[in-house]
Amino acid sequence: MVLKLRASGLAKYYGAVRALEVARLSLESRILAIVGPNGSGKTTFLAIAAGLKYPTRGFLEVNGFIPYRERERAVREIAFLFDRPRLPLSVRVRDVVRMVRELGDSDGVDRFIDVMGVKGFMDRKLSSLSMGEAQLIGLMVVLNMGSRLVILDEPFAHLDVRRASLLAELLRGWVTRGGGRACIYTTHSPWEAESLADHLVVLEDGRLRWWGSVEDLLKGRLFEVYVKPGRSLHEPLVEESAVKVLSCFGHICLVETEDLAALERLYEAGVIFGFKRAGVRGLYAK
Repeated sequence: MVLKLRASGLAKYYGAVRALEVARLSLESRILAIVGPNGSGKTTFLAIAAGLKYPTRGFLEVNGFIPYRERERAVREIAFLFDRPRLPLSVRVRDVVRMVRELGDSDGVDRFIDVMGVKGFMDRKLSSLSMGEAQLIGLMVVLNMGSRLVILDEPFAHLDVRRASLLAELLRGWVTRGGGRACIYTTHSPWEAESLADHLVVLEDGRLRWWGSVEDLLKGRLFEVYVKPGRSLHEPLVEESAVKVLSCFGHICLVETEDLAALERLYEAGVIFGFKRAGVRGLYAK
């Protein structure tokens, strides 16, 4: 299954506060990332896509139906996990694992446990789990109960770097092995978006900033270059007039150039220690 999303005149307001506004959207994707800073409307978008909230106006169609109007179908076809999972229960992790094995995909459960290191806390009660551990249990459930579309709100937020990387690979395998599965997830991290998704929806202040394929986004003359924290790029670039500094985010600077050789010279001179084509960050420089 390829995820198909279509929206027109979509808006969600809380009183006078605009949470989300998308004039038009139409895309097909296997793994879609909804990207944006805090308060940009990401979770609101997911809640509407999962059928949990009605928009104030307009519509959002997911795979040919409108989830918030056809909730029984949404329950059958869509699984979701929202950020900050809370599991105030005395049930042990191994009991949840047993239930999901019996009702869902036992092979998928075993694969998840092995890859994500769940064996280390199988005897713990859900109420004693850390935020990251609770996140893993929630992910194990939604990925192995038979839904063809999973909607995940900040799935990497509470995980360490190693487990976040393992989860990205697991999600990619879950989609490709299933043959008809798709995933929507939110993130505020450009790296988490560009390294996993094939398409992006970028939100800012509740409005649609950009949408399209990651491949299309990574074209053009904008690059991210990496410098030592606290070091300015402007002085070393005086002689490299082909490179224009647009903005800096800590040790990552956005530059514009058509001359890759200029970036290679800066690398060889030790001024920068790496560069790549700009993706999401490039949107905020425009």
